Amino acid sequence: MKKFYFVMLIIALCSMVGCDDPKAGGGTVSPDATESYIIDAVLCTAIENNSPVSITNIFLPKERVNLWIHWANVRTGQTVTTTWHEPNGSKVGENTITFQGREDRQISISYVDLNNTTTHGEWLVKVFLDGKLMRSYLFVVN
Repeated sequence: MKKFYFVMLIIALCSMVGCDDPKAGGGTVSPDATESYIIDAVLCTAIENNSPVSITNIFLPKERVNLWIHWANVRTGQTVTTTWHEPNGSKVGENTITFQGREDRQISISYVDLNNTTTHGEWLVKVFLDGKLMRSYLFVVN
């Protein structure tokens, strides 16, 4: 009889807390007031008037893959380096730009041109600020 009540208790608890329900959570943090950070970043097929157009993460051979990044708290002389990697991990491109303006919010744009011999699959682009890895982005070439 004790076993029956124990099983009923477990069933009741699971129905109250949802044993099989997916869980979600979150929180907030404040960026350091002096540290540079990325406000927004997207991959797209074109840039018009310094804004991304046709935002996507799936590209076709012969397309240009643009990485548009909106930065905050950047300083003159800081460098952004992007490295582009094929599905097998091989680096196929690298670009470095240096922030010139005095504005603390700036946009950087990097790109890689795909062609007919481009390897299909999941590619990776890494973003470094002054040598520190800031983010990486995956995209697919079909």
